[in-house]
Amino acid sequence: MDSAKLSHLYFVSAHKWVWVFPCILVGAFVTLFVGCTIQKYTKPDWNWLLVINTVVLLAYCATLYVRVLQLTK
Repeated sequence: MDSAKLSHLYFVSAHKWVWVFPCILVGAFVTLFVGCTIQKYTKPDWNWLLVINTVVLLAYCATLYVRVLQLTK
C-alpha cells in the first residue's frame, strides 16, 4: 500500500455524534474485559456480554478496514 495515499486519508464527519458509538463500543470492551479478568470469568452474564461486544467490535473494525481499503485504491 502506498504511504502517500494513507497520509492524505482523513476521517471527517458532518456530525460529531458519529464518534459516540465507537467510543462506547471500545469503552464497554475495556470495561467488560477488565471486569471479567478480575472476576476470573466466573460470571456467565458478563462473559456473554464480553463475547457479544467482541464480535460487534470485530465487525466494526472489519467494516472500517474495508472502507479504508476502498478509499486508498
